[in-house]
Amino acid sequence: MCFRYKKLEALAEKILAKNPEATEVLDKLKQLKAEQDEMEDMWAKKNKELTDAKDLQVSGFLLNKPVGV
Repeated sequence: MCFRYKKLEALAEKILAKNPEATEVLDKLKQLKAEQDEMEDMWAKKNKELTDAKDLQVSGFLLNKPVGV
């Protein structure tokens, strides 16, 4: 998880500990958590796509490699 998100989460939890009625803070924290999770999922998908593309390039290179090289 992102360092900045963790700091924001810790700050929100401090605020909520002092004032449990701060529903706006709780709502924003839930929204940020959902967006952070979505961003991590998108990053994981993109990373897999890039890794798969790299693997295809490497395997294609190895299959087309001239003998003796």
